[in-house]
Amino acid sequence: MDIPVRKCVKCPEPGPYFGFDARRATYCKPCFIKMAKHKFSSALGKNRVFKYGTSKNPIIISFGDQNSAFLAALIHEGMSKGEHKKLDIQPTLVFVTDSLDTDYVSSYYERSKMMKEKVDWPHYFVHLASIFSNPFVIKGDLMNGIENIPTYTSFLSYFKSETAKKEINRVLLDILFVKLARYLECEKLLLPGCADELALTTCNALCFGRGASIAHQTEIVDSRFDKILMVRPLHDLSQKEIKVVFEFESYEDWKVNKDADEDKVAGNDSAKSVQSINSSFLVSLLNAGFPATITTLLSISGKVRPIVVESSVSCNLCGVKYESHDNEYFVCAACNDFVEAEMTSSAESHELLKSLLI
Repeated sequence: MDIPVRKCVKCPEPGPYFGFDARRATYCKPCFIKMAKHKFSSALGKNRVFKYGTSKNPIIISFGDQNSAFLAALIHEGMSKGEHKKLDIQPTLVFVTDSLDTDYVSSYYERSKMMKEKVDWPHYFVHLASIFSNPFVIKGDLMNGIENIPTYTSFLSYFKSETAKKEINRVLLDILFVKLARYLECEKLLLPGCADELALTTCNALCFGRGASIAHQTEIVDSRFDKILMVRPLHDLSQKEIKVVFEFESYEDWKVNKDADEDKVAGNDSAKSVQSINSSFLVSLLNAGFPATITTLLSISGKVRPIVVESSVSCNLCGVKYESHDNEYFVCAACNDFVEAEMTSSAESHELLKSLLI
């Protein structure tokens, strides 16, 4: 028996497409595309990210994957609109990788050059290991940071578990973003994280006792770091919505890293860790018929905020505000506990950690 197709909520046409939950709203193809793009525009507009008088030279962070391609394509479309709807910015595109496979990095770097044919934005290719450069310097047309991969690998080896390695890697990415913003003199970074990824981040943050920074890590605008805003324009878009519009609009040419893992919340990570367990748990809820899990998690995470008093200082590792600073690194309790429990204590490990403090 054929299942009847509901009508589009925006027009009289049949609506076979839906976002998070088919029980709430369905759309025809044109209206679905408009809905998804409106979520992107709304994320920037309602938060007045590029309001009059503010900096309009953001850094677009790209991992070369589908989400990153989707973000870059929408920004390019926004910049190409008419005068009154135009996204009036001058972006810089930065491709980022943390891979330890130098052949993979080289291949990704070569493919990143194709973006020169699509847009005239300044662009850079940066390995996460570049954070170990002192001073921090990046140049165009170079694989910045690959000379520091041995140092980066050595630093990761001091962390005792796969769980700890993934968590410190997440922290290091934030440090890289801050260093990029300061070096390129940009006040804003546009990150490609979608709703699924941010919901998983919520679960992970709770497991690591990072309640004080959970809103910063998952909200549209992250203002932890002085004079720097990390913005997540895809915050309200699910991976499924992005994938559908990506195919409808033929954005494949924007995808630089053809080997990138597209489903960041697939629950199929072979390396056992707290993060992979959380991913499997989240996927199981979605597959069991609880599509509102993601929106519920994000709604809650945005409301979890610490009490900030006048004497609060910023953590030198994760940037969150906290009251006490009576430890060696002047870091928050969550970072201090994590380092003490998960990092092997040695002269080199402590020296490397100190070199990363922001």
